[in-house]
Amino acid sequence: MSTLTITLSESLQEFITNRIVELGLTAPEEYVEKLIREEQKKQLWNYYEKEVAKAFESGTPIPAEEFWQQVREERERRR
Repeated sequence: MSTLTITLSESLQEFITNRIVELGLTAPEEYVEKLIREEQKKQLWNYYEKEVAKAFESGTPIPAEEFWQQVREERERRR
């Protein structure tokens, strides 16, 4: 583990203290970790949304079974 030290205004410190109590957490570290995990999830969700949008725009969809059959046939040709 590494250490991160930050300086906050009194009002932000009070806000964090109140949020810790409201969320049932025990320490500021837990609150910061929770915020970071939520941000990571949000970024991952955004990435997936973009990838799905690209997939929809990539052309005419084909049924999954047909796709996998093409993959198997290509693999056999390469052998």
